Amino acid sequence: MKLTRQQHLLYDIIISTLAFTAVILVIIDLSDELNAWQIRLDQFILMIFTLDYLVRFIVAGNRRKFIRNNICDLIAIIPLNTVFRSFKILRTPVLRLLKLPRLFAFLYRP
Repeated sequence: MKLTRQQHLLYDIIISTLAFTAVILVIIDLSDELNAWQIRLDQFILMIFTLDYLVRFIVAGNRRKFIRNNICDLIAIIPLNTVFRSFKILRTPVLRLLKLPRLFAFLYRP
């Protein structure tokens, strides 16, 4: 399915806004702990990014090429925070930086 120019622009604006919001949440998380609604917002954004990746993967003609060309997106949707939270080591600022691949994945996109 091909998007029109307007649809593509709207898609880019929405995804960029979500990525920017996710980065703001990472900055807040680095300076202070996220509160309940911020955690839910972060999880919602992760869910949107995951859904976006899955839809693009399903409609991709060559799936191997898609994975190779979108490896940053794949890394960005891996929920590392859940793994670290379960071990209670996410509280260290260095490990919170592992959420930043979301920013780079969507800035890297052509």
